[in-house]
Amino acid sequence: MIEIFATEYCVEKPFVWGGTSLSHGADSSGLVMSLYKKYGIDLPHSSISISKMGEEVNLADIRDGDIVCYDTHVGIYVGDNLIVHASTPKSGVVISDMFYREPITIRRFDFSSVE
Repeated sequence: MIEIFATEYCVEKPFVWGGTSLSHGADSSGLVMSLYKKYGIDLPHSSISISKMGEEVNLADIRDGDIVCYDTHVGIYVGDNLIVHASTPKSGVVISDMFYREPITIRRFDFSSVE
């Protein structure tokens, strides 16, 4: 669900520092925050804060829609070791190998409790 929307609607949108718009541009935490908000989960506009929330997941148990956290960066896991993330001002929102950097944690949120 969230990963499908991210790949179909957000890829190729611009990177905007401090941005939170799924259509006009966002930074990495703004993109994740706005995607999760669309599905009923409120997150802060801070990659460091996001990396401490939800449930920590082992790499072996990663699922589509989980948040992959790096040092000051986050992305949405979309399967096959890929993430959607707001990468840089030059490249914008892209799909990348999740191991382009070393993940520090993977976080999962319970969508079943969202009304």
